[in-house]
This record gives sequence, structure tokens and C-alpha cells, in this order.
Amino acid sequence: MPICIIPDEDRDILFIQINIFIPKGSSCCPCHVVDGRLINDDLHRIRPLQIIQTSFSSSDILTWFDEFRYHYNSIRYFNFASPFAMSESDCYNLTGITKLNFQHLIKFLVDSNIKHSSNRSFRNTVGLFLTKLTSGISSQLSTTIFQFSNPQAVSQTITTVRQAMLTHFEPYYLDFNHISSQEVINNHSSPPYNKVRI
Repeated sequence: MPICIIPDEDRDILFIQINIFIPKGSSCCPCHVVDGRLINDDLHRIRPLQIIQTSFSSSDILTWFDEFRYHYNSIRYFNFASPFAMSESDCYNLTGITKLNFQHLIKFLVDSNIKHSSNRSFRNTVGLFLTKLTSGISSQLSTTIFQFSNPQAVSQTITTVRQAMLTHFEPYYLDFNHISSQEVINNHSSPPYNKVRI
């Protein structure tokens, strides 16, 4: 059976959040990894096999301080960036779709013109769009929740995601391109329409 190397980001989070150190290069079964990251439920099931004392070099400690700093600075109120950072219920309450549906949508939009930057991930951008669409929160409030610089940046982001949705998602699911005209006639026409058509 093939194996997957546990991603460094997940190793860091386990060490930072629950004090479990997994050595670099450790592996797991592929069924525990989705899109290069450990599945959230599996990540939270990890328990220490044994408790040992480990010595770290000064460079290891400096590296960990950098990781702690990066982790602290990247904490957001709502984080869609890593698949396991948000619970299933929080994702559904904010976006109106499940985490699996969110991941499916991301795959449609990955080739779009939505930009990824150091302070705004692609997934957080789509999460903002869906949250705003579902809840109707203002752009001003969105700047606080999603840590944008100003409401205009939120508006520009919403416009970009909306255009990407119209191009990469809507034709497959919300337009009539995903269904044949014969199927519409056979399965989705009302009896009065059928009488008129005949």
C-alpha cells in the first residue's frame, strides 16, 4: 500500500496546538490525506504513542519560534485556507455548503483569475464570497472578519469571485448547459407546456 509523508504544516500545527511532535519524514496511509493535508477529523484523532524527552538544537528552537510566530500571525477569525482549520458545522453555517461541497467548488475555480496573495488565500477569498452571499453581511463588517484592508478590497474580491463563478461553475450547475433539452422536455416540463408544445 502506498504511503504519504505527513505535511510539515500539519506536523507544526500538532506540535503548536497539542504538543505532539511528529518527526520530519513520518508517513501515514493515503486515506488520511486530502489535497496534500491531513483530514481534519484524523488530525484530531492523533494521540501520542509514547511520551519521550527530546533534545532540540538551538537552530531547531529558532525554527520553532519562527513557526509559532507564523502560526500566530496567520490566525484569522474565519480560516478557509487549510481544510481542517474549520469545523464542518462552522463551514456550513457560514457558507451554506458542506466542507466537501466547498472543496468541490474550489476545484472548479482553481483555474480562474482569482488571485492568491501572502495575506489572502484563494480558499479564504471564495469563503468570503459564500459567507457574504449567505449572510448578507456588509463589506465593512467583512473587513474585520476576514482581515481585509478596506471595504473596497472586499468589493473587488467579491466581483472577482462572482465573475469566476459565472465562468467556471454556473455553466455546469446553474445554466441549461448541464442538461439536455430532451431531458428538460421529458422530466421538467409541466403538463400544460406539453399540451401547447404538441
